[in-house]
Amino acid sequence: MNNPVRVFVYGAVLSFLTLTFDGSLWRFWSLNRGQEKMQSRLTQLEERARSLEFKIHQAESLSFIERQATDKFDYVREGDLIFIFSD
Repeated sequence: MNNPVRVFVYGAVLSFLTLTFDGSLWRFWSLNRGQEKMQSRLTQLEERARSLEFKIHQAESLSFIERQATDKFDYVREGDLIFIFSD
């Protein structure tokens, strides 16, 4: 044990084995992986928030509301032509 390199190697191996069997190394790796998942989820949520903000901004327009009423609820105004197709 008079050789400093040997003491360093034994210490490094002992530290690695302790961290491995203790589970600390596994928990650290899992936390890092969890952080990547959370970052990805945050990016998706930010994109969805931007999309919703754009839709809210569009909803302030009367023409957008009329278009949505026409498309979703079959709303027609007076004077509009209605075509009915039989199967």
